[in-house]
Amino acid sequence: MFILLLLEWKPYFKIISEMMPADWKQLATNLDLSFAQVRDVKSEHFGDCWMCCQQVLDMWRSSNGEKATVDILIIAVREAGHQDVAENLEALQLD
Repeated sequence: MFILLLLEWKPYFKIISEMMPADWKQLATNLDLSFAQVRDVKSEHFGDCWMCCQQVLDMWRSSNGEKATVDILIIAVREAGHQDVAENLEALQLD
């Protein structure tokens, strides 16, 4: 299992936010965020998919602490239909 410190998450979140911002709701679902959390993100950042995606990722990381791993994130990205993004995340792990 690959556990990261807060600062180390930044490159992973950047890749996701840049490559799949429009799918932030599916990503939120795949990361087990609640309907209420998704609704709050949408109302706070209405129309800004990039910010919605960033907030979803931050919420997931902060609510899961050490249980938030890159492996779980990659699975959620794959389940959202973004094999290309998952491969970029895996490549980042190898660096």
